[in-house]
Amino acid sequence: MDDATEHWSHLALTRRFVSEGCCFADMDGDGQEELVAGDSWWSTERLDGNRFRDVNLTWLPPWGGGDRVDPHAHLRAGGGPPQYRAATYDWAVPNPEGGPDRLVSVGMHRDPICWFEAEGGATRWRRYVAVSGGIYESVAWGSIDRTGTTGLVAVPDKPRVAWYEPGPEPGRPWVEHAVGERGGGWHGLGLGALDVGGSPHILTPLGFYYSEGDIRSPWRWCDVFQVDEKGKKSRGLGDVGIIHVQDLRMELGESASLFAASPHGRGLWRWDILESSPTRRIYQRSLLSSAVTQQHALAVVPGLPQEGVAAWIISGKRWQAHGPGQDEDPAGTPYLFRVGVHCDPAIPPRTEFLDAASGVGMQIAARRLPGGGIQIATSNKNGVHVFTQGERKSGVRDFGTNG
Repeated sequence: MDDATEHWSHLALTRRFVSEGCCFADMDGDGQEELVAGDSWWSTERLDGNRFRDVNLTWLPPWGGGDRVDPHAHLRAGGGPPQYRAATYDWAVPNPEGGPDRLVSVGMHRDPICWFEAEGGATRWRRYVAVSGGIYESVAWGSIDRTGTTGLVAVPDKPRVAWYEPGPEPGRPWVEHAVGERGGGWHGLGLGALDVGGSPHILTPLGFYYSEGDIRSPWRWCDVFQVDEKGKKSRGLGDVGIIHVQDLRMELGESASLFAASPHGRGLWRWDILESSPTRRIYQRSLLSSAVTQQHALAVVPGLPQEGVAAWIISGKRWQAHGPGQDEDPAGTPYLFRVGVHCDPAIPPRTEFLDAASGVGMQIAARRLPGGGIQIATSNKNGVHVFTQGERKSGVRDFGTNG
């Protein structure tokens, strides 16, 4: 893995384990975006953080047979990081009435999905329960159709998949809409249009759902197969986390590429379409990197012409994702890196090392700054970290810029 060709600054906002998700959001209604992670948000004026909510520890939830014994209690007793936080995903939702953004926040399994709204300014926030507990290691938020309807896709219980629609009143539970009875699991969901210019699909590792008009009725199912780097064909995408859909060619009539990584083993891949029909899609898989294990989070940022890549895939290691003795190399170096990919999958990707002391959680916040550089934020057992491309100061002072 090569060092990054451009300088990146690194600011550790806190070394506390506050969450495994983060996002950029306008938290004070000033038109600029701050960084949200766990119980706090940070701006250029308050680098020590503004606490606005409580986030509880989540060890192991009651899965059917009652509470399970924490297998990693020695971490807690020895002062090490707890196993989980009840904060794994956050998304900003613009407030139609103006003022601070609203937040959609997801905890761990069986925790409620919550909706946060500022009351009387940026210092008082009210919490509403939107959705009662489900399986939340993979959750997607975004456009459900081409008309601007937004919703949250989750797994209420395996293998059932559903999407949830916010109602007109924040205090009322969201409406659950059945998607289908297949594909849902611990990991592996995605949301995006597989056919450029088409309607969004809901993706699982075993197959994809699509709607033929009424998104509030059950969706149709399409099996997915992959051909790996050695030419072996198999059903599904394998053990993957969040599945990202990215149009690399920017042309109508083309099919988007897929990107995902192994949350338990080793591997970061892309998939490009070989065959497509309403009932079956076959993809060619290409390995992008096998340097890091336990990659639970990805972010995709479109490339610029001067960068010579179609997109940057940002990922890293979720350090001790399931404890010190689970999965492959759990205590390995918490790398953060990016991979530059091209429209043509035959062109070798460009991998750049960014950091070896942070890694990722379950969600990465990444965006372009006004000058064209990329800013990346991660939150995990190693704290909350911000990386800014091209920034040569000792600390980051521009992540409050919306651009």
